[in-house]
Amino acid sequence: MMIATINKAIQQLPTKYRQNELAYISLTGKNESFLRDQMALYLYRLDKSWCREYKRIDLAQLSTAHPTMVENIIEITSLYTSDIVHDAHFKRDYLRKIKNDMTKNGKYTTIATNTFIVMIATHLKDNKRVDDLNIGYSFACCEKENALSKAFSR
Repeated sequence: MMIATINKAIQQLPTKYRQNELAYISLTGKNESFLRDQMALYLYRLDKSWCREYKRIDLAQLSTAHPTMVENIIEITSLYTSDIVHDAHFKRDYLRKIKNDMTKNGKYTTIATNTFIVMIATHLKDNKRVDDLNIGYSFACCEKENALSKAFSR
C-alpha cells in the first residue's frame, strides 16, 4: 500500500511545475529538494503524520502511538545519467551514499519501520536547448537495497 502511495506522489511531481521549470531546476541545482517539498505536501494532505526533514530524514511518517518513532521513511536522491557513464567510481560511491541514507536513521526506527529510496535520474537528451522536452526524467522507488543494486547493474 505504501509503494502505491509513493508512486502516486511521484507521478504528480511533473505536474507541479510550469513548462521548462523542472528542466531548469534540474540542470542548475539540486532538484531533489524541490521534488521532496512537493512530495511532502502531497503526503501531508493525505495524512497529517508526514513530516519534512524530521531529524534529517527527507520525509518521515511519525507513529501515532509513539510520536518520536518513525513508521515510514522516504529518502530522496538525485543523479545525472551521464555520471553513471563517465565516472568510473560513481556506482560504488552512489550506492554507498544510499546505504548511508538508509542506515543513518536507526535511532528513530523500529523493526517495523519501512525505508524507501526515491531515486531521481535526469538525462540530458540534447545539450542545445534547456526545456522539458529535452530532459528525460526517471523516478524510481526502491524498497530494498538489492533492488537498487540490480538497477545499477543493467
